[in-house]
Amino acid sequence: MSEKKELNQIQYEKKTVYEKAGKEIVNKAYDYANGYKAFLDAAKTEREAVEYGVQLAEEKGYVAYDFGAPLTAGGKYYY
Repeated sequence: MSEKKELNQIQYEKKTVYEKAGKEIVNKAYDYANGYKAFLDAAKTEREAVEYGVQLAEEKGYVAYDFGAPLTAGGKYYY
Protein backbone atom coordinates (compact mmCIF):
# COMPACT_ATOMS: atom_id res chain seq x y z
CA MET A 1 0.00 0.00 0.00
CA SER A 2 2.77 2.47 0.81
CA GLU A 3 4.49 1.71 -2.51
CA LYS A 4 1.32 2.70 -4.38
CA LYS A 5 1.10 5.93 -2.39
CA GLU A 6 4.70 6.77 -3.28
CA LEU A 7 4.01 6.20 -6.98
CA ASN A 8 1.02 8.54 -6.86
CA GLN A 9 3.14 11.27 -5.29
CA ILE A 10 5.69 11.26 -8.11
CA GLN A 11 3.23 11.07 -11.00
CA TYR A 12 3.24 13.88 -13.50
CA GLU A 13 0.29 16.23 -13.30
CA LYS A 14 -0.55 17.70 -16.67
CA LYS A 15 -1.44 21.40 -16.65
CA THR A 16 -2.96 23.33 -19.51
CA VAL A 17 -1.43 26.50 -20.88
CA TYR A 18 -4.26 28.42 -19.22
CA GLU A 19 -3.21 27.13 -15.81
CA LYS A 20 0.50 27.76 -16.39
CA ALA A 21 0.32 31.20 -18.02
CA GLY A 22 -2.19 32.95 -15.82
CA LYS A 23 -5.15 35.15 -16.64
CA GLU A 24 -3.21 38.22 -17.76
CA ILE A 25 -1.23 36.41 -20.45
CA VAL A 26 -4.26 34.42 -21.60
CA ASN A 27 -6.29 37.63 -21.93
CA LYS A 28 -3.50 39.24 -23.96
CA ALA A 29 -3.46 36.21 -26.25
CA TYR A 30 -7.23 36.45 -26.75
CA ASP A 31 -6.96 40.18 -27.49
CA TYR A 32 -4.30 39.50 -30.11
CA ALA A 33 -6.37 36.68 -31.61
CA ASN A 34 -9.46 38.89 -31.81
CA GLY A 35 -7.47 41.54 -33.68
CA TYR A 36 -6.15 38.91 -36.05
CA LYS A 37 -9.66 37.57 -36.65
CA ALA A 38 -10.83 41.10 -37.47
CA PHE A 39 -7.98 41.41 -39.98
CA LEU A 40 -8.89 38.09 -41.59
CA ASP A 41 -12.54 39.15 -41.83
CA ALA A 42 -11.62 42.48 -43.45
CA ALA A 43 -8.89 41.17 -45.77
CA LYS A 44 -10.09 38.15 -47.71
CA THR A 45 -7.83 38.84 -50.71
CA GLU A 46 -4.38 40.36 -51.22
CA ARG A 47 -5.94 43.56 -52.56
CA GLU A 48 -8.16 43.89 -49.49
CA ALA A 49 -5.18 43.16 -47.21
CA VAL A 50 -3.21 46.02 -48.78
CA GLU A 51 -6.18 48.39 -48.49
CA TYR A 52 -6.65 47.39 -44.85
CA GLY A 53 -2.95 47.91 -44.14
CA VAL A 54 -3.02 51.36 -45.72
CA GLN A 55 -6.10 52.24 -43.66
CA LEU A 56 -4.37 51.15 -40.45
CA ALA A 57 -1.24 53.12 -41.33
CA GLU A 58 -3.25 56.28 -42.04
CA GLU A 59 -5.09 55.89 -38.73
CA LYS A 60 -1.67 55.88 -37.01
CA GLY A 61 -0.65 59.10 -38.74
CA TYR A 62 1.33 57.75 -41.71
CA VAL A 63 1.03 59.46 -45.10
CA ALA A 64 1.65 58.16 -48.60
CA TYR A 65 5.15 58.83 -49.90
CA ASP A 66 5.41 60.24 -53.39
CA PHE A 67 8.57 59.04 -55.11
CA GLY A 68 11.08 61.87 -55.30
CA ALA A 69 9.43 64.02 -52.64
CA PRO A 70 11.75 65.29 -49.91
CA LEU A 71 11.83 63.33 -46.67
CA THR A 72 11.74 64.89 -43.24
CA ALA A 73 13.39 63.46 -40.16
CA GLY A 74 10.85 61.58 -38.05
CA GLY A 75 8.26 61.59 -40.85
CA LYS A 76 5.80 58.74 -41.06
CA TYR A 77 5.62 57.48 -44.62
CA TYR A 78 4.35 54.36 -46.30
CA TYR A 79 5.01 53.29 -49.83
